[in-house]
Amino acid sequence: MAFHVHGRRETDPTDRPPSEYVMLLMPDAEVTRRMDGAGLVDFVEQAHDAVAEYVRSTRTPLEECQIACALLPGHRILVEVYVWPPPAIVVHAAPLTRALRRLPVPAASAPVAFSLRLRPIPSDNPRQFPPALVAFIGGGEATSLDDMLADVGSLELPLPSTSTFERIRARLAGGARTMPGDITHRTGLPVITTDDRIMCRAAPGFRVENEDPTTGFARVVHANGRREMADAETLVWLRSPSPQPSQAALTAMLDRTASVRVLAGGISRGTPVGDHVLLTIDGTGDLEELFETLEVIDGSSGHCMCLGDPTLELRGLDGARIAALGVHHGQGIRWSGWKDDARLLDGVRLLEWLDAHGVDGPLAAHREAERAGRARQAAWQRWQSRMPEPLRAWSPERWQAMVQRNDVRDALDALSSSHADDLDTIKALFDWFGAGHGPWTAFPSYEQLPELLLLAFPLDALVRAAEDPGLSDDGLEGAARLFAGHVMATGGSANHPPLSAMLVRDQAIFVPARKAQPLDVVPRTLLTRLRRYATRFDDEDKIARARSAFGEDA
Repeated sequence: MAFHVHGRRETDPTDRPPSEYVMLLMPDAEVTRRMDGAGLVDFVEQAHDAVAEYVRSTRTPLEECQIACALLPGHRILVEVYVWPPPAIVVHAAPLTRALRRLPVPAASAPVAFSLRLRPIPSDNPRQFPPALVAFIGGGEATSLDDMLADVGSLELPLPSTSTFERIRARLAGGARTMPGDITHRTGLPVITTDDRIMCRAAPGFRVENEDPTTGFARVVHANGRREMADAETLVWLRSPSPQPSQAALTAMLDRTASVRVLAGGISRGTPVGDHVLLTIDGTGDLEELFETLEVIDGSSGHCMCLGDPTLELRGLDGARIAALGVHHGQGIRWSGWKDDARLLDGVRLLEWLDAHGVDGPLAAHREAERAGRARQAAWQRWQSRMPEPLRAWSPERWQAMVQRNDVRDALDALSSSHADDLDTIKALFDWFGAGHGPWTAFPSYEQLPELLLLAFPLDALVRAAEDPGLSDDGLEGAARLFAGHVMATGGSANHPPLSAMLVRDQAIFVPARKAQPLDVVPRTLLTRLRRYATRFDDEDKIARARSAFGEDA
């Protein structure tokens, strides 16, 4: 496929694409057969200005972005957003989508698409984004960009062509010849064009092994080699050839909807799992208010593993079901006509609308989830603040890798260099382990690291540190949690903590299963101290674990 760069900046190397550009995703001569070239130039300029203004005003770092727009018949638009760093997409996707949808979309007889690449923070290493709009393919064979956009936008095939008069007018106006230059003049960016139709191909897929027709379970082997077990519901999703979500397709459904029933429960394979009707809406005003809340970000937002709750059943004038939309956690919606779930631009707005009409459960559940999320964030911050100083500069990914490999040598070396002796190190780790959140039997995975570090020390050293009369409450919490823990109670030896295998400093220590418990050699006075500490709280989990490990009358 041949690409041409028009208006290249002097600072851009000639051996690779420019760092910032506008790319027309179809031959420019084809563009002028589908819409007025001047209209596209105007829209590209407005889109560039809207994105640039957002980039200037946002407080969340945005190093680079790729924005693709497909202008569809009926003055509709499809928007795709990629940003760097990738996690920032949850911040930037919604406002960028809103900014572009506010622009007046020019008339087009068939899809016209372009992408915009901006790099607000200069870099010698351009980020690698997927080809524009290709991610909207849900699966299946390679197809043309036109056919893919028609599928995503719920357009009728074959696509209509421009009239003879319009084609002659475009040819006489010379729009195809001057359009790249006009875009460069308006935006200051070089323009990349192609002479060929762009073909789209879905990402490499997967294969299914050992599918059990009785249970529906099977082993799935992904293109990257990763293997996992999947149930029948997951296999249906993985095999779906449907396109990715778009506002255009959703709007086309809503335009045909005469009434909506809100049903308790979610959907499975496009069908509501429940039949209890919570609400019926058929008045024009109420329908319009509901439809205004159903605004989604174009493209995939992943696939939630639950069935959702509630379900919005869209019905036509004849009362027949048009579609069933499962609402997921006030964040997204699922429709069987899409490969993945769609993220709502403002999910809370939908939940508030439902609440105002008597369906109050989803909003209450969302608020409780938010409260729990804030509690988890506070617990994470407290745990992080109690982390020993040498480890605070390490990334969570580094901690997680240690936990997964049971390899804590680097952390032990860092701790030993900043503490006077092993006793001092153990007490610092007791403080850290005791700053965790929630029950001892179920806790966030990141809290495993201090436990692994403590288990690297001999049992007699752990006992001496736990017996220290100056141990803080957090230190006592950490000691009680360690000694009452499952690992300490189910293996190891009196000299080494119970782990089947663990890398410590320069050697691998293998500890076979023990016939006796490590707690058999722990002084009774320490067990009594730890039991009394744990049972003074109104926490049934801690009390049960302490009494089980340390005894009722220790």
